[in-house]
Amino acid sequence: MSTFCAFVAITAMAQIETPDSTKTQELNEVVVEGQLQRTSATVSTYLPTKRQRNAAQNGPELLNYMAIPQLGLVSGYNVTTNSGQRVDLYIDYVPASEQDLNGMRMADVKKVEYYDFPTDPR
Repeated sequence: MSTFCAFVAITAMAQIETPDSTKTQELNEVVVEGQLQRTSATVSTYLPTKRQRNAAQNGPELLNYMAIPQLGLVSGYNVTTNSGQRVDLYIDYVPASEQDLNGMRMADVKKVEYYDFPTDPR
């Protein structure tokens, strides 16, 4: 049986630091905030916060926590607009039943879209 031994030589050299000619200014604090709402001509998109998703147990409860301005009273699984019209609920463009809304994982909800005048035939 043979053994192997390797030696590595490390050399270090000192560098002389030259002053930088760029002027700098120290900032006290920078705050970056993302938008939780986007609105276009056809759809309003709302992004739930992590706190809202964690607090909600089902879809309608999440809508209550998000306080979407177009939606009026959300009682149980009956969602209406401010003018009292019924709102159809879909999950990934498929009509959602009460069981679907009850069984969905709130952590999986990435966005909520509100269409005033839906054009998709589904």
